[in-house]
Amino acid sequence: MKVAVNATSLRVGGALTILNQFVFNAALNKKYIFYIFVDHDFVPENRYDNIIFIALKKRTWLSRIVWDFYGFDKYLKINNLKVSKVVSLQNTSINTEIDQVVYLHQPLPFTSHRFSFFTDSKMFCYQRFYSFFIFLFYRENTKTVVQTNWMKDKFIEMKPGKFITVIKPSINLPNVDKTIRPCNHLIYPASPLNYKNHRVILQAMSKLKKEGNLYDLQFNVTLSPGESSSFDNLVEENNLKNHVIYLGKLSYDQMIQEYQKSIALVFPSYIETFGLPLAEAASLNMKIIASDENFARDVLKGYKNVTFAKYNDVTQWCHLISKAMNTTSEGKTSDFSYKSNWNDFFQLLE
Repeated sequence: MKVAVNATSLRVGGALTILNQFVFNAALNKKYIFYIFVDHDFVPENRYDNIIFIALKKRTWLSRIVWDFYGFDKYLKINNLKVSKVVSLQNTSINTEIDQVVYLHQPLPFTSHRFSFFTDSKMFCYQRFYSFFIFLFYRENTKTVVQTNWMKDKFIEMKPGKFITVIKPSINLPNVDKTIRPCNHLIYPASPLNYKNHRVILQAMSKLKKEGNLYDLQFNVTLSPGESSSFDNLVEENNLKNHVIYLGKLSYDQMIQEYQKSIALVFPSYIETFGLPLAEAASLNMKIIASDENFARDVLKGYKNVTFAKYNDVTQWCHLISKAMNTTSEGKTSDFSYKSNWNDFFQLLE
């Protein structure tokens, strides 16, 4: 069976993780041949007998819209690619008569947090109009996959009667180096988007510093100097230059090592579909301080080594960070896992 996969916009962060997980698991399903449309800079880790990568440059909004509306289906016809199923890994449905599965991992249209046009016009427009493109080409038999139950509930409110199922991402940790011992570091893998909310951690650290309780605590972020002027300015304003480490982009193995070197994962983001670092840190039995939001409670359901704080309550974050600094971690791999996996996804193609 031949399957066409739309993934041209999956280039960085959690979206790229989804693509890499899909590729790894697709390679194990030899009864399928996958034609995967990817960004021109995407470099597959290996060559696979049953996967053909087609590199395209579709980074602007206009090029993506034209591709979804017209280009994708035209490419299949011109190249005589007779596929039985279409998969969209990037939220939006595609203009095609072929049965399709949409992997929906964009939370902005579904979150209760609303953006103001005057404070963040880009996010305001994204939140108001993106759902139009998600659902534009839905047919009666379109299937939808989401990563969390809260997204499923919100989806059903908007599109009752449509097929939707929850399949959580895989957590595949590399071999863990048990000799690594945590330093006095907080780790936060996140992009510089405003709702990732780095601000509250910096404000909490500033408060600890004024109280004389910051000591040698370091805040490790997966940003590079100059990547976010607002973050850099906050570091400067709060006099925290000696307490912030810019890690930049890391490989997956490097990221796991940084987890192990840290006393806790902080996750102040208040808008996520899933929040993969939460599950990764839980798999390592790390201490976690997370925003008290539906997605975090969904991802970490049943996990004991987590505390929750209101996303904008600096005093609460300050208290929980101080507590994390002064309690020891068990430092062992936990049995945290999910029942659903990519095999459930591929069953939807049958």
